[in-house]
Amino acid sequence: MPVIWGSALLAMEGDETHEYGLQSVRKLIKTMDTYFEPPQRDVTGPVLVPLEGALNVKGRGTVLIGTLYRGTLKKADAVELVGFGKTIKTVVTEIQRFGKAIDECQAGDHVGLLVRGVKTTAVRARN
Repeated sequence: MPVIWGSALLAMEGDETHEYGLQSVRKLIKTMDTYFEPPQRDVTGPVLVPLEGALNVKGRGTVLIGTLYRGTLKKADAVELVGFGKTIKTVVTEIQRFGKAIDECQAGDHVGLLVRGVKTTAVRARN
């Protein structure tokens, strides 16, 4: 396993001159890209998103927060929230990843899902 020496402080300060500054961060990223294989994710299976939370966005509705474990989800897809003895059918009206609206997400993505007609009080984490 490779060892890359560096200083987070120098890198955060933007130090381009010292070998332990930004140069070491770039070397670390390049080494990680060649050393590690990305995980194999099931993007074709049925959608599974264990919910980590739900919040109400004024004027928009309920946003469900979670990471897709399996499948691919598109804007306007019908989904079912299943768990705790109930099933709620709804539609995904918007998907956001890192604060940006996207049309599609897949296994491995941490997202916010704006859903139609669901109250935050009807949803519990890990549905």
